[in-house]
Amino acid sequence: MLNRRKAVVSAAAAAAAAAVAVAVAVGAAGPSPSGSPVTTDRSPSAGPRTGGAADAPADPGSDSSSSRPGTTAAGGSSGGNGGAETLPETLPETPAAPSGLPDVTAPTAAALPTWDGLASGATAARGRLVPGYPAELLPVAPRGSIVTSSLSPSTGRVQVALVARRSQSPAAVLSFYRARLARAGFHEHAIAAVGGASATAFTRDDNRVVITVDPGRAQTYSVQATFVTAKA
Repeated sequence: MLNRRKAVVSAAAAAAAAAVAVAVAVGAAGPSPSGSPVTTDRSPSAGPRTGGAADAPADPGSDSSSSRPGTTAAGGSSGGNGGAETLPETLPETPAAPSGLPDVTAPTAAALPTWDGLASGATAARGRLVPGYPAELLPVAPRGSIVTSSLSPSTGRVQVALVARRSQSPAAVLSFYRARLARAGFHEHAIAAVGGASATAFTRDDNRVVITVDPGRAQTYSVQATFVTAKA
């Protein structure tokens, strides 16, 4: 019994000594200036605190790159480019519009035959063109063959005639002469034809050309023209 009492007294004394030691340690530390207990961060990763700047949140407006137009702050989601700087887009230059309209000049009509060296009397030929016939203005239609040609001058005028066989349709023959006479400044006029023939007339001033295409088996066509050579 005596031994048990000694053990209890020893334990009580040790507990009292430990309590006194804790009280002395707390009193030595003292209260913090704000009245709250001081806590010490014993984490190995914690660094020294400098004026509380490490705990302050970053100011979104302090990033100088976000204030520049045409740039994106690193790590941002703008443009989805992982924070790469985005330069302003440069558009291609637009060519300047023409300052004026192109020069449009009315086509000049081809010159008419001069009739230099025209014979004084009428001439005719079979299977060929007579001398003086205006072959550049009124040639034989493509794949055609000459039957007869003639030239008959008079005071201030000359009459020209051509009869030829054709291997093309009446429309093709008319189209051939229409194109040539239009380039020479002639204007087309519709005229009546007889016997199922196809005919059309062309005029330029006092000059006149008539093309008639015979629809018969002979497959011929004729050119009748009157040109002014000089004033009477």
